[in-house]
Amino acid sequence: MAEISAYQIPDAEKPSPAKKQQQNNAALSPKNAPKHTAKHNGEIKDNGAKQNGVAKSPKAVQKMAMASPKKSDDNASDDYSGGRNDDEGSDDDSNDCGDITVDLTNSVGDSNDTINDDDGDDDDIDYDDIDYDDDDDEVESPAVAPPKAGRRSQDANNNVEKPALTAVVKPKETLLGRRQHDEGEATKAAETGNSQPKQRRVGHLDKPACHEVHLQDSVEEGKRALSWLMNPIEPQKFFQGYWEQNPCRVVGRKANYFSHLMSFPMIEEMLLKNHLEFTTNIDITSYKNGKRETHNPDGRAMPLTVWSYYSNGYSVRFLNPSTYLEKLRALCTRLQEFFYCLVGANAYLTPPNSQGCAPHYDDIETFVLQVEGRKRWRLYMPPCPSDILARVSSGNYSQKDLGTPTLDVVLEPGDILYFPRGTVHQAVTEEQQHSLHITLSVYQQSYANLVEKLMPSVMERAIRQHLNLHRGLPLETWRHLGFAARCQMSEERDKLLGDITKLVQTYLLPSAEQIDAAVDQLAKRFQHEALPPIVQEEEKARTVFGSVSEIDKQGNRQPDYNLTGSTEVRLLRANILRLIEEGTVFRIYYYLDNALEYCKFDASYMEIQPVEATAVEALIKAYPKYTSVKELLLCPQDRRIELATALWERGLLMTKEPFK
Repeated sequence: MAEISAYQIPDAEKPSPAKKQQQNNAALSPKNAPKHTAKHNGEIKDNGAKQNGVAKSPKAVQKMAMASPKKSDDNASDDYSGGRNDDEGSDDDSNDCGDITVDLTNSVGDSNDTINDDDGDDDDIDYDDIDYDDDDDEVESPAVAPPKAGRRSQDANNNVEKPALTAVVKPKETLLGRRQHDEGEATKAAETGNSQPKQRRVGHLDKPACHEVHLQDSVEEGKRALSWLMNPIEPQKFFQGYWEQNPCRVVGRKANYFSHLMSFPMIEEMLLKNHLEFTTNIDITSYKNGKRETHNPDGRAMPLTVWSYYSNGYSVRFLNPSTYLEKLRALCTRLQEFFYCLVGANAYLTPPNSQGCAPHYDDIETFVLQVEGRKRWRLYMPPCPSDILARVSSGNYSQKDLGTPTLDVVLEPGDILYFPRGTVHQAVTEEQQHSLHITLSVYQQSYANLVEKLMPSVMERAIRQHLNLHRGLPLETWRHLGFAARCQMSEERDKLLGDITKLVQTYLLPSAEQIDAAVDQLAKRFQHEALPPIVQEEEKARTVFGSVSEIDKQGNRQPDYNLTGSTEVRLLRANILRLIEEGTVFRIYYYLDNALEYCKFDASYMEIQPVEATAVEALIKAYPKYTSVKELLLCPQDRRIELATALWERGLLMTKEPFK
């Protein structure tokens, strides 16, 4: 696990010789002798403890909230609408595991120590005024006198967390082995004070990377969103060192870093303005005495009902908040273009001294965004090694099933925690701290998924084309192969095993064409699951979404657009569509018309003629550049205009210049 501070301490101004002598004289004064003090917060109490200081709702509201609840035992992890869940776990005390601090610009190693700068000042960086660049340029923090930094409160392990780092330490061994370390380099970095990674300039998501929105590359915008999430870790270093390998935590950023995505007022407004229902959109959960339960009543989730449950110590889980919170949805839609998979979002509101879910692991890569309050997280190796990078979420574990945590940390507002799928996790709030966090779930496209799509077609074609696969099995097969014959050593058995192995190696190797077809089938899944894009105002003026038809005196519709051979067009997003050959038919699958709810509708597609496929390929290859309609590889030109118009009218294309 890596802990990265988002702060960079600027070099101190070099004092004059006279001032330096004055400082040395002052340092000798007894009143300036260093004092060592430590404050200790109480350890987290177990989950059976009663809440203190939690306001109760009026009795009438409590009675309404508790009416006819559906109480159920949950022995497996829960799925959600629009992604996968990141549940929380129990608060059973385990051995502590220290925070890990890493300088990404140097080699790292295996120590468990955390070294912090007690006297380091915080550099308050304005993330709303940052130039978004994907060239991975690094810049120093502003060379101004930073404000005095107060201590970050201690976590349950009495590890004092501070925003500024002063030394490289070695990360603990995690899921997929130890990372290499050059101790000499780490020592040198610690002595010179260069262990702090430089603060990268990563812009606010509401500000585009380029001034003209219609020229943006949606994949690069997704990469930019990842840069914003993990700042100061560069995407390349994140994928090299952490993705599918090691947990990673970024700390020390502004407390309101994620507050524009979700907040208590936003939740209140979301509940009032929309018809959210229990079970479909919201779960009321608890985890006490090792038992995970859901307490959903029937019907609509009104604010008073939800807050009453929350005031009485229950956790609230929002299953698809991106449906109703546009800025959260914008983040998810940007990221899905980069990862080429659905990026789902769940949110968890947990009252003080409680937890909502049992220890478990999920089948997705998890990003935990701490929005408000504090929450203690413990990560564990999965009990079975084959569950590393799990393809299916686990059931609920009891504490006795788990070993020593590989990571035990407390997240504060603005922090982010990443961990790979298959990582067992549990989370609990502290006695006087509530928590609101968002979980982003990413990636389920593994080689196993590809092989599952690939091998049936490989076998079908091999059986159809190769006569040797039609021949009968040798009569000796039944005597020399099978469970009862597995320990026999004979020439006949060896020959049969060798012949079958050679047969598979000869006839069941996939061709490039078959691999392409299997990848397309996985891509079709993305087109069905993905969130629809958020079309910006500048894009609307260039797409069908900004078109307004007029009606003439005879009642005929007069469109306000007219594509010609010289009209320059491009795809609305890099991955807005997928061209797939299915048998003798060519289809364009697209996610533009998807619902905000997960797979609410059937997959959208349009069929085209085989000769039109090359024109669609040209559009895909040209992105993000515009290409004129006349340059599409299709004859005659009228047919090119007809195809481009059909794609434009479905919202899949936009023009370089607005029609109006």
